[in-house]
Amino acid sequence: MLSRFFNPVGGQPIPDRLPKDGWVDVPGAFRFGYPWPWQLVDGGGLVDGSGADQENHVFATLTAPHTTVVPQVQFWPQHGAFDGSGSVVRELPALYRGVVVESRRVLVGGQNAFVFVLDLPGGWRVSRLVADGPRFPLHGELRVPQVSAAGYEWHWCSMLGSMQWR
Repeated sequence: MLSRFFNPVGGQPIPDRLPKDGWVDVPGAFRFGYPWPWQLVDGGGLVDGSGADQENHVFATLTAPHTTVVPQVQFWPQHGAFDGSGSVVRELPALYRGVVVESRRVLVGGQNAFVFVLDLPGGWRVSRLVADGPRFPLHGELRVPQVSAAGYEWHWCSMLGSMQWR
């Protein structure tokens, strides 16, 4: 697990401030709520910085289709062991071809987690979750246009703040 990656003093819980329009329930893994205008959609595999498909199972993909540019949220499990050396911080800029502008330690459903915020080429912003889930490490991503990123932060926080591990 990620326990070696985290300082024994955990982060703060993420506040859940928005009413829920729906819930995602992944049996044996987790449950979380999402606010309007987000909708759960089928498919939406993971790609790397070059756009090549990755071989990861995506638990959930949500989009906010009532906007002109469609933002996206995805959650997927970590396959294999996580070494806990902090290499994820060094790997993210290359993976996304972006710049880390913020990182913070948080609690998601009572579990230690980090959220990394990256600015990407083309005017996009990614908020990347790496959580030490009780059964496996969990990754999540919010991808939105930089110009509207602040407006989606409460949505992302409400999703993470409502997370319940199963």
